[in-house]
Amino acid sequence: MHINHSHYDEFHTYRVEWEPSDELGNGGHIKWFADNELVYGIGADVLKKTSALIPNEPMYMILNTAISDSWGFPIPCPDGCSCECYECGNPDCECALPSNFCNNLPAYFEVDYVRVYQAIDDPNHVLGCSTKERPTSTFIEGHKERYKIKGRSEPLLPVKDGAGICSKDADCGGEGKGSCSDVFTCTCETNYTGPFCLAHDAFYDNPYIPETTPFEVMRMILPNPLVKVFLILAGAFVLVVWFNARNSQKSLGYTAVGEAEDVLLSDFQNSGVLPFPQLKSHP
Repeated sequence: MHINHSHYDEFHTYRVEWEPSDELGNGGHIKWFADNELVYGIGADVLKKTSALIPNEPMYMILNTAISDSWGFPIPCPDGCSCECYECGNPDCECALPSNFCNNLPAYFEVDYVRVYQAIDDPNHVLGCSTKERPTSTFIEGHKERYKIKGRSEPLLPVKDGAGICSKDADCGGEGKGSCSDVFTCTCETNYTGPFCLAHDAFYDNPYIPETTPFEVMRMILPNPLVKVFLILAGAFVLVVWFNARNSQKSLGYTAVGEAEDVLLSDFQNSGVLPFPQLKSHP
């Protein structure tokens, strides 16, 4: 496909087919069409060679006049030009732009319609910005600090429904959108919102509400062989403690009554250990 003058003067039909991969990154493709003719396409098998995948995350569309600094721009950089900036009217920056590029500005991007189609009952075609498979809202809620602007307590501010300062109805979008009240603030009509009633009052027709699972303390289940080893070690520990205690008694000179025929006080005195304290009388 080659772009010609008709692409600047007439409407053309552009199409993108995006078949997302599954949860494991298998399958999927992206194809680009112009006037129902395939221009370019890429499949999952090709991307896997570069360790990349066909996207399967929630996305949204942006239609704009974005300009690339590589497609159609002079390469290599012209002599005497730094190519560190791109700005019409600035001699130090305009030299990095294509010839007569600035004569095309300002440029306008006219869109007649946008249509989005989705496969029915296809598990890979999930509608929504925060789905069960990709709970974006839950992630943002758990990582608010990454999304907050300095000085704000929340990542996003609530959308104001009117209340913008105005002097006439045109300041509030005009007929069908909003009007300027007697206190010089905007009052929005149905289906429009924002401080000056310029935004459509959109709604989310496929909300995903995460399920909250109560916290439960799980019981520890030990394998039977491990339980047997634990019991053997515990029994061995008890025997070692008993054996050490018995030897300690013998080393201190204690004699079991049942093992001796005569237990004399002199025996304890000779060993230096008495079964009861000695008492001394004082005059």
